[in-house]
Order: sequence, then structure tokens, then C-alpha cells
Amino acid sequence: MRAHFLLMSWILLGAGFQVTASDLEPHTSLMESTFKLWGEGSCGTGFILSVPAEEDSESVRHILVTARHVLENIQGDSVQIILRNERGDGKWEELPYWVRCRQDGRQVWIGHEDETVDVAAMRVRVPRHIRIPLVSPDALADDQFLRDAGVHPGDELLCLGYPLCAASGRGEFAILRSGRVASYPLIPTRRMKTFLYDFEILNGHSGGPVYLIREKQKETEPRYREDARWAIVGLVSREATIPAGRTPVHAGSDTTRQLRMAQVVHASLIRETIERLVTTR
Repeated sequence: MRAHFLLMSWILLGAGFQVTASDLEPHTSLMESTFKLWGEGSCGTGFILSVPAEEDSESVRHILVTARHVLENIQGDSVQIILRNERGDGKWEELPYWVRCRQDGRQVWIGHEDETVDVAAMRVRVPRHIRIPLVSPDALADDQFLRDAGVHPGDELLCLGYPLCAASGRGEFAILRSGRVASYPLIPTRRMKTFLYDFEILNGHSGGPVYLIREKQKETEPRYREDARWAIVGLVSREATIPAGRTPVHAGSDTTRQLRMAQVVHASLIRETIERLVTTR
């Protein structure tokens, strides 16, 4: 896997950025980088990644990542991101912030080149006084990370989101949930595109980051690598379903059945979408 988030933080620190301890801790960093998205007809989750601005070595560009259908379902030209600002002493205030997702009826976000992949990315201008942890796209897992970390069915993953558009309290922070990898095989991710994630998905979860923290179990564990400690492995797409009549139990049925678990888009496809955004816009 390419140099990931921790290295990115060191680079930004050397460029004059202030990187705090919370920026180097994955749970807190991802919690502070995940936001509720709202617009007429749609509510979902998004997370913001940061890349250096080419024209200014001491600033970053922020990229909002979410599920494609969250933005497609919005009826209007703008989406509201519920940003937040720390007031001190653990006090946070919500800052609703509107950004354009369409211009003259045309989308300003980029999807994956494969339109069936439920990922969208768009640049957003965040007010300068809003502090967002500097989580790099290099925190997105690729196939090599999944191999090095030994990710397999049954592994526990964590995710952040806004089930039924609910938040965890002041500051509109996301709610942390957990579940397990529920399908196989996982790689190659470009061919598989998604995997099943065993947690109860609700409206509002779509677009939330799914991540893995791999603790070293044994001193002699051969497949463990220090830089494979944690990564974003995907984003929540939608509830997994079985098409009508797909199984013998439901043969002849014209009703799609829900599996009560999520489809997660692999992080490598998020990375490809971001690269497409950077090179085409």
C-alpha cells in the first residue's frame, strides 16, 4: 500500500500545518471527518478527505466522498453539509453549510467511470475557521492492504453514519456501528466492486466510511505489517437484496427480498473516483 494517512500528516506538518494528537488517532479523526448530508428528498452520510493544493504548498483541497445515490436523489442544486466548530472545553456547535451539487441542472460531482459503482466525489470549500483532520486518500485500502492485513470473512469492521438521519449528540457527530465481513472473495476489488457487511443498515447510513483497525495478535504473526494497522475499506452503499425469484425458496415471487445487511463499495473504487475527479476537473 502507498504511504498512508500518518505519512500524509507528517508531510502536512512539515508544510506548516498543525496536526494534533486527535488527527493521528483513527476513531477520532474519522469521527471528526464524517458529516451528515441533507437535501430535499435525500439524507445520507459523507466524509471529507484532504489533498495538498497544487498552487499552494501550505493549504489543502477538501474532497467530499459519499454514495452516488445520495447526491442523485437530492431535488435541487445544493446539498447541506452539517459542519461543526469546536468552541473549547469539549463544546461543539453545528454549522449547516450549503454547497452546490449541480450547476444549471448539471452535476458538479464526479462518479466512478462505471456508473453502477455507488460512489461520488466532489471538491468542497470549507470555511477556513473549520478544523477538519487531515485524512489523506492514501488511507483508502487497496488490494495489497487487504492481503497484508489478512482481511477475511468474519473480520469486524466499524462504520460511521446517520441512521434515520439521527446523530450522536451536540455537534451532529455520526453514530458508530460495527459488523462483520459477510461475503467472499474480497479481491480483486476492481472485479468484486462490493462486499456484504453484516450490520442493520437504515436510511441515512449511505455514504458512511467503513474502516478496519487491525491489532497485532501475535509477535510472530507473519502477515502483519506496521503500515497495515488501519484503513478505510469502503463506504456503505445500500441494503443488500435478493432479486425476485432468485432462490428456490422464492421461485415465482415477484418481490425483491431484503437481506438486512449492507453492500459496501470497495475503497479502491473510491480512490479511482477521486483520481478521476483530480484529473478531469
